[in-house]
Amino acid sequence: MPSPRLLSLSLESKSRLQIEYANWDGETCLLPVDLDYSVGNSEGTFDTGGFHFSRSARDVDLAGNVLHAQLSTSGGVWWDDQVVVELEFPKAPITSGPPRVRLHRSDPQRLSPWCRNLRLVGKFMLAGQCLQADGSYRDVYVNLDKCLGHNNGAFDRHGRGFSSSAAAVELVGTMMYAVWNHVGGPGGVPGRAAIGLETILHVTDGVPKPLRQDITPEELDLEVLRDDPWGIQERSWIPNATNIRLLSYRRKRFWYLVADFQVPGGTFRESLLALHEVLGPHADQMFGGPWFSSPDIPEPARETRLENGILRASFQGRGAWQERSIDLRGIVTSRDGQLVLHRSGSDCPGCRELFYAGVLYTPWSGHITKLDLPSVKSVRATCVLCRLFNDTIKSYTPRAASHEAWVTTAPGTRESWSHASKREVQLVVRATLGGKHKWQALLRPKPSQAATMMETRYTLLLDVEAAGTEDDDDEKLSAMPRRLATLARNNSNSCWLEPERRWSVIGEWFETCSTKHVGCRDVGDDAPELPSRYLDIGPGTGEDGRQSHVARVITASPGERGSYACLSHCWGGSRHVCTLNRETEGRFSAGIPADLLPPVFVSAIAACRRLGISRIWIDSLCILQDSVEDWQRESPKMGQYYSQCEICIAATSSASSNAGFELHATRPSAVRSSAPAGPRSQRRFSLLMQPADQAQPPPHFVQAQKTDTTVRDFPLLTRGWVLQERWLAPRVLHFGKQEVVFECAETTACECGGAAKDLMEQIGLGAGFAAIRSTTTARHGLLRRRTHLEHLPWDELVPMYSALALTVPTDRLTAVSGMAAVLYAKFAANSGGPKVSGVSYLAGLWRHTLPRDVAWFVGETLLRNKANEQRLEVTGSRNSESRKPRPEQYLAPTWSWASVLDAVRYLEAHDQISEFRVLDTHVSLATDNAFGAVAEGCSLHLQGKILPTAWTLRPVKNGTEREFVLGDLVGTQQLDAEDSPGLVFAPDFDIQSPGIHQVRPMDVLYVFPVLTQQIKYARWIREAAEMFDASRSTSCLVLKAVDGLDPKYGDVFERVGFAEYANFGGGKRNLDSNAYEMRSFFLV
Repeated sequence: MPSPRLLSLSLESKSRLQIEYANWDGETCLLPVDLDYSVGNSEGTFDTGGFHFSRSARDVDLAGNVLHAQLSTSGGVWWDDQVVVELEFPKAPITSGPPRVRLHRSDPQRLSPWCRNLRLVGKFMLAGQCLQADGSYRDVYVNLDKCLGHNNGAFDRHGRGFSSSAAAVELVGTMMYAVWNHVGGPGGVPGRAAIGLETILHVTDGVPKPLRQDITPEELDLEVLRDDPWGIQERSWIPNATNIRLLSYRRKRFWYLVADFQVPGGTFRESLLALHEVLGPHADQMFGGPWFSSPDIPEPARETRLENGILRASFQGRGAWQERSIDLRGIVTSRDGQLVLHRSGSDCPGCRELFYAGVLYTPWSGHITKLDLPSVKSVRATCVLCRLFNDTIKSYTPRAASHEAWVTTAPGTRESWSHASKREVQLVVRATLGGKHKWQALLRPKPSQAATMMETRYTLLLDVEAAGTEDDDDEKLSAMPRRLATLARNNSNSCWLEPERRWSVIGEWFETCSTKHVGCRDVGDDAPELPSRYLDIGPGTGEDGRQSHVARVITASPGERGSYACLSHCWGGSRHVCTLNRETEGRFSAGIPADLLPPVFVSAIAACRRLGISRIWIDSLCILQDSVEDWQRESPKMGQYYSQCEICIAATSSASSNAGFELHATRPSAVRSSAPAGPRSQRRFSLLMQPADQAQPPPHFVQAQKTDTTVRDFPLLTRGWVLQERWLAPRVLHFGKQEVVFECAETTACECGGAAKDLMEQIGLGAGFAAIRSTTTARHGLLRRRTHLEHLPWDELVPMYSALALTVPTDRLTAVSGMAAVLYAKFAANSGGPKVSGVSYLAGLWRHTLPRDVAWFVGETLLRNKANEQRLEVTGSRNSESRKPRPEQYLAPTWSWASVLDAVRYLEAHDQISEFRVLDTHVSLATDNAFGAVAEGCSLHLQGKILPTAWTLRPVKNGTEREFVLGDLVGTQQLDAEDSPGLVFAPDFDIQSPGIHQVRPMDVLYVFPVLTQQIKYARWIREAAEMFDASRSTSCLVLKAVDGLDPKYGDVFERVGFAEYANFGGGKRNLDSNAYEMRSFFLV
């Protein structure tokens, strides 16, 4: 009788295995097996005790009896993994039945059969030999730091950089062990962890590769370059070293020098030195500049080679490749069988241990160099660096029984070679306080005498001054010793390190802007006309000679001119008592007592006096707060007031009028150690030391892209009224929690010096990194950089403004009316007349750009590249419930963004073509302000295409949200899929909220195309570039019929949502098959 045997294994689907076998009777049988009931996925690895692996698997394949797949982690990273499929047949015919399927892991098969001589070079570089297809073995190296991390005393397969914190690492076979000190924090015990290399690596094409798929090939593409490939050197340039070689990344400027050293017993031990770390101080020799350029730039070097200690490579500059070299023989040597740096650069006994190869060495690895404090103190008179160390300890630390100090680099500055201003060299001082004196050693200590330790960090900076030139970097570099060129340069203003200079620096900013920035003052030579009321803040005295008031309200004469400041501030949750009204008007005209003014007003007045300004406009003291007529008369002028003021004082970090801003120095001055006077200037350079927490720049506006960050640090900038105050004023002086920021249309400056740099990073990187498909909000965020107002497109201003908060919803148009008025005036000036042909303002939109302006939407974009692609630009949910209801109180017509209370967005414009005609427009103004609030009766008379459709709700795949679908609209919102009916639309508001604006399931909706445009996606999605370039999308308004109107008006609709779709069918794009009907109608 034949024995049962396996005939074939095949994979019918991602999770269905088909087994063909012969039983005890010789019959051929088929056994289908659902693998989802036999194996699961546990963070990227097959789990033989789990279920439903296929839900998070892709590229499932069966090779022989080994099941391969890529499995996703909870973080979305894909890992390669495999399991072996084995069959267990019944052992006797009496127990005949189908075979039992067993799955087991096959990790040892990934490395052991293919690799030999595996070893660690240093703590992270795996070296070995891999079997090639021709039967030979090839030397291979893998940087394990790229694919292995550390978490709480254990290896982390999903992390990186495990070696930076490991005290000891050892490899035994394919099992790697590591010890981490202080697991769980200081005082913890060393922890030993182990991991099998088979769980992170496998061999393919004769090369070890990571199982995780988020590691690019460039990160592991190391080639081995021999220093003496022909064996012609008689003697190694590194003492006692043999087999010197360079491990070079082909596409990144990362280089590792490796050499063999003979150890007792006749064996050899390898030593590794990361050249890209140690070459930073010597970059000027090879790269033509004082700082090491970024190693992360793709393909920055080619034709790298090492020839008898000379490192050569070609670099691209000005369109051509140029070869450069650096002599490693004066930088690298050996000591005790290890590659090390030469010790040279200083003969000072206090600081010479800090210098290697002629420069102050600032390693990335967190290496510390302990200082000999008695030696430092003894040479403080002759050594500028030791004097700085000594004075820092003396100035900042209290008297103590003992001190110890060391120099290191700040945590988290590993990538700092590419940005010199971010590389922090730190002095760490540990002071022992309250201990016993020597003569008390035999006495029982009192509790108060117990010794305590205090550890503080200070940042070391280089401050260079050039004689006779301004900002001349070459002059500055030539004026300092090269041995200090590795120190981070001080880029902050002098008042950041010496706070007593704050107001002199502010005065310089103000003077430069007022006299040299032509674009910051668009007025004639005459002083501007004063506001209707203003505060006179000149000193007032009584009969006793004492100051009787801080300010008094002045009513300006018609045509009176003069300079003045404006205040921008938050009122806060409750109205303050110091307001102008009919009762206080007379008293405040005589003078406002100092104790009655809220702190913000007092601080603003003090700031104006510092700047020599004697008038200020404050809304609550210059507009009658109990008079609607005065408000309606003055509010349209607020844009004019801010645009013509001398400066706007902004209480940017004050959440209410009761929280003033600090005008005095709140930071300690830095310790400065100046070099002796040289022949070319009185002071060529200085070394500075400041507390490390002070060296970290405070948050700036451009970093505040998240609402919670803005509310915490800059509450003023979350307010709707403030947008036009900030943009219209020629210059703004922001008072933050830690510093003052000066802002105008041509520059942004702050005390720490970081604001301008952050702006440049935002301008350089912000255009594409926020999302897959660009919108106006994705490109610039809430707080984009100030510029000339006429350069700000309306479709960028509206998203910024709509995201801000207003206490009174009916102010939604009024609070931006000043900017609209200024823009209209500029349109008129450019056209050469008081009126602009074809340009009119329509409740927050402009007629001449109406197709673009009306295509706003709320929430996320609707198109995607392919199935299951994550929409990265989510500012809102698909759920209508996540939106605010449309107020029953009339704010604006439904076609205006001002009719909803959520933030709106626009798609970035690309070759837009209008799909409708404007027959007529009508706007009913609520006041005399042509750019302010509107009343019911606003309408657009349009001619365009209309498509009636049913709508429904359907659940999203995750089950927690629902999306709104137009059942009869045909198209595609996934560019690699063909047209089909049922497209998602974005409601403008919570359309399910009960009330007059509720949209019910039985209501018929109407699709109204307003424009088509070319689809543009971010540059890094290259695989679908042709698809994007060939596709156009249609942007539509979703409308609802308005019932109950006189039939003589014809069709009347109101807007309830937005939709966008593309067309793709029969291999052709942009052929719209929807049965639209051309109609004339009113939109209200």
